[in-house]
Amino acid sequence: MNDAYNEFVTHAQRELKHTGFDKIELGQAMEQYLAVLYKTINGDKIQMQNITNMLIRIINKKPLTPITEEDFELRPAFNPTENGLEEFQDLRCVRCLSVHKHNDGFYYDDEAIAFINKHGDKMFVYQGETSSRQRVELPYYPEELIVKHHE
Repeated sequence: MNDAYNEFVTHAQRELKHTGFDKIELGQAMEQYLAVLYKTINGDKIQMQNITNMLIRIINKKPLTPITEEDFELRPAFNPTENGLEEFQDLRCVRCLSVHKHNDGFYYDDEAIAFINKHGDKMFVYQGETSSRQRVELPYYPEELIVKHHE
């Protein structure tokens, strides 16, 4: 290829070596991924970051495209009762399990808002006026909102 490509690959190899990843299969896969990524989009850093962010969404089990009505199916769910757990059928998104259709006919994302406490821990809250659960409209592209919550 060209000097910029060689410089990029050399940088990747050097950094992977410093972490010890060059000695394991995962490091070789990372090096190969980066080389193919660079070649495919001619080293466009913004596009490389966008494509890599797609992998992060997949790792976090988030969809890459908006959720539509076709992404829902009935799944068993449970409600706590005085006598234990009561099973019912829930219309749940198969591409993002935090999204479901409630029996009120509206769609909700149970993880739409994440709260960060004073220790930096991320949590989802479902009680009181502050709730992680938010009503959403389809097509819906989940983007978690982070709120710092200090008590």
